[in-house]
Amino acid sequence: MGRNILKICHINLAKGFRGGERQTFLLVRALSGRVDQTVVVRKGSALAQRLSELNRIKVVEIAKPFFINTLKLGGFSLVHGHEAKGAHIAMLVNLVHKTPYIVTRRVLKVPHTNFFSSMVYRNAKKVVAISNEISRILQQYDKGIGTRVIHSSFARLDVDDASVRQLKDRYDGKFVVGHVGALENRDKGQVYIIEAAKKIACEFPDIHFLFLGSGSDEQSFRERASGFDNIEFAGFKSNIGDYYKAFDVFLYPSLNEGLGSAVLDAFYFELPVITSRVGGIPDMVGDYRTGIFVPPGDAGAIREKVIELYQDGSLCKELGKNGKSSLARFDIAGAAEKYLELYGECARSAGNS
Repeated sequence: MGRNILKICHINLAKGFRGGERQTFLLVRALSGRVDQTVVVRKGSALAQRLSELNRIKVVEIAKPFFINTLKLGGFSLVHGHEAKGAHIAMLVNLVHKTPYIVTRRVLKVPHTNFFSSMVYRNAKKVVAISNEISRILQQYDKGIGTRVIHSSFARLDVDDASVRQLKDRYDGKFVVGHVGALENRDKGQVYIIEAAKKIACEFPDIHFLFLGSGSDEQSFRERASGFDNIEFAGFKSNIGDYYKAFDVFLYPSLNEGLGSAVLDAFYFELPVITSRVGGIPDMVGDYRTGIFVPPGDAGAIREKVIELYQDGSLCKELGKNGKSSLARFDIAGAAEKYLELYGECARSAGNS
């Protein structure tokens, strides 16, 4: 292989396929053929399955205890840890093989203050924050950490026209307010959607609230919504793009959000977005320009803004159009270029290129 070709080892050891895993997949795919890539994943994970679709990518599946694989991960120009466990292994590879590493931080939570966690972030050549708020939190945690903001990207989700027609027929006559995300109230605030939907049920029975996703709070949400026909839990869906296409509004009133790439996917489908001004969401959304803000945890405000969009089709179109126009800043091609530049900087500074 040519001298200038970087050998990158990505590490993502998550079980499922949520936002961080989708972003890992998108980046690896975008960099295919431009760098030599090995992706270390948890054995049997959803990400491993998705990566099998790609050519020119080496996938290494490992099982617990993950650290025993450290000796095998030598010979790379750079290691990229995409989540907490991946960051831990990246630091151990650095200790054993002197390979430089970077970490992508996707969550608002302040890192642990123990010695090991502090080393993970302090020893990284760079910590990439997916939003300005995460970067701010990291600087508060340790001013010695070198951070760089590279936003997450929208996914260009596939759409099957026949499936979309079926969905539109199913919800014919309904104004569909869609929500996509893990059903975990501590982060996504779905309880407040349910309470807003209950208040709307008698006033505007044709406004239909559709939840996509699964999670630890799903059963309690179903119990809370019992008896209300305008609230539906569809579960996890692989054809999520078809549902976005069938929504009239995207509702995402998060309580805690690193960035919220589901909002970017809604922009891609020209959907008006109602969301909250928390975490990294303001990096994407301008109030009454590309979306509408509601205070976090305010069911009354959610009710008010859903009804506003239900009654104002021109505002829906304007917000959707503006959201779609804003996506150039969040394209995976641009993010890949920024990562490629960062990889080169970090590898050169360590003498590994």
